Amino acid sequence: MFKYLLPLYCLIGSGPSFAGWTQSEVEHIASYKSPFKNPYMATIHNGCKRKKPKSIDNLLIEEHAKIETEEFKSGFINYSKALQIDSDGNFRKSPVVVFLPGIFTNYDDLYVKNLINHFGSTGHHVLTFPNPFGSYYLLAKPKHTLPDVEAQAEVLYTLIRKTLQSLKEKDLLYPGRVRLFGVSHGAYLSALIGARDLVDENPIKFYDTVLISPPAHMGTAIKRLDQMMDETASKKKVKSYLLGFKLCQFKKESKRYLSFERKKAHKIKGFVAHFLFRNWLVDAISDYADDEIQVRELLGGKSKREARFLGVIKGSFPDIAERLNLEEAHIRFWLQIAKDLGSNAIKVLTARDDFLNDPDAWEGVPGAIVLEHGGHGGFMETKWFRKLLNLNYILLPSEVQSW
Repeated sequence: MFKYLLPLYCLIGSGPSFAGWTQSEVEHIASYKSPFKNPYMATIHNGCKRKKPKSIDNLLIEEHAKIETEEFKSGFINYSKALQIDSDGNFRKSPVVVFLPGIFTNYDDLYVKNLINHFGSTGHHVLTFPNPFGSYYLLAKPKHTLPDVEAQAEVLYTLIRKTLQSLKEKDLLYPGRVRLFGVSHGAYLSALIGARDLVDENPIKFYDTVLISPPAHMGTAIKRLDQMMDETASKKKVKSYLLGFKLCQFKKESKRYLSFERKKAHKIKGFVAHFLFRNWLVDAISDYADDEIQVRELLGGKSKREARFLGVIKGSFPDIAERLNLEEAHIRFWLQIAKDLGSNAIKVLTARDDFLNDPDAWEGVPGAIVLEHGGHGGFMETKWFRKLLNLNYILLPSEVQSW
């Protein structure tokens, strides 16, 4: 279906000019101060702050709900369904947040569960799907090519429509109040889904779309991650858990931290590159492959320590590698289509020092608010970010009265 959007783009012009943020949100965003100027440390610190979510009385969560679908060889896929209930345990008619988490992430990962609970506390149903590189998605054996983002977005769009239709049939869905929220790779896919929806015969018409730390250009993001791995590769085995524990002891840029960073900057960067992204990549390949023989084929004969994103894509999916150099690999391409086709509010929040993107990647995208520091989503586990969500995810008066 995405192929029909490409010729359409030639007719609607270029140069996005949208801004969905409210004045109160803009003012609050301006108050952000990152505890670390090092983007890798900001990203790590975000993970250090995660806590086990507390239960919410008005939210009933089915963590492994099932959708039967032909898009997977298994015939089904699991997702998280969190629905609003009243004091008697009856389901309430409520607006919906559709949540697409970041790369390699499942719906029961800690940061995802925390956000599900937060959205639930604002009075929204929350539908959360595993990331296409997450184990729940891959172990269901998708029929599409592993790194094909357009195919991933099409599958997720189909799943979203099915789950929303189920809520609609039970009269639990407010018309026109479906909100799309994506993080990192999930934010990139959300941009594609938002554009895809607007050419559907029966569109969902998302109320708004919020994109947190998306890759500005998928090809560039992959190259930058591989470069990070190459720059920090080491033949010595690094005790990553011990390094991660040490890094989590720092709360801000104290003199002690700055002294540590001067000596260990290379290792801090390497922790993100290898312990996080490279290890996650290898895990995804293992989940996708049918056996160890296919794992070795996907790695192109290289060891797991030598695994690189572009190496896997070029070796096993050359057609996808070619598409990474095209204009549609830029998120701006899909945001522009959505905007010109009349989408509602689109909000992008990122940081200038996000290591997935070139520093000037968001120039020409006025709807994007770019923090000076914050790394890759390094601001999400903060009270500041939760307050920003509260400013955006507010029930309408009619929705409150119905309760």
